[in-house]
Amino acid sequence: MYTRKFNSTFALFWPAFGGIHILLSLLSFKGKWNILLWMVILLLWAVFLAVEIQICTAMAKRAEAGLPYIIVLGAQVRGTRITNSLMRRLDAALCYLKENSETNVIVSGGQGKGEDISEASAMAEYLHQHGIADERIVLEDTSRSTWENLQNSG
Repeated sequence: MYTRKFNSTFALFWPAFGGIHILLSLLSFKGKWNILLWMVILLLWAVFLAVEIQICTAMAKRAEAGLPYIIVLGAQVRGTRITNSLMRRLDAALCYLKENSETNVIVSGGQGKGEDISEASAMAEYLHQHGIADERIVLEDTSRSTWENLQNSG
């Protein structure tokens, strides 16, 4: 509800997850079925937690110094204004780019619905305003999905 992106892939996860748990609490099974149900629930929770741990661990890793390029994947732009999640990506890129003056950055993201400019253009402007030379910024502004971001940025 906060992002107003109800068509997002992940937007329905928490309501669906909560609904499943409410439904399961209302069902009463006897004997083997009760044990099987609890085993399935615990297995699903274990998988969920394992994936979350992997995501959090990957977020904490620092990139090696001196990379020739880094890629910043786009996220929604409202009009011409970048969103908070995109700003956090760009701020992390800024830290790396300031510590590694030879590294160039590929900003990747096309123009979606409700966006006055491409995500790549908005990101390039943000980086430029924060001291990154235009010669270090490569725009990839044709992609419409994360898969296309990666394909078109190579």
